[in-house]
Amino acid sequence: RIREMKNLKPTLEGKNDLLNAMELIAKTSNGPKQQYPSMGCNVKWKNN
Repeated sequence: RIREMKNLKPTLEGKNDLLNAMELIAKTSNGPKQQYPSMGCNVKWKNN
């Protein structure tokens, strides 16, 4: 998750899980122990 959402709109006060995980990996070479699944981030391809 990049930001938490309210009514399908990102909130500025929410946690930035992706940034926090990247910073942790850069500092320790390990990812976070608790991970959150992404939501609505898949790409759909359409052939014309």
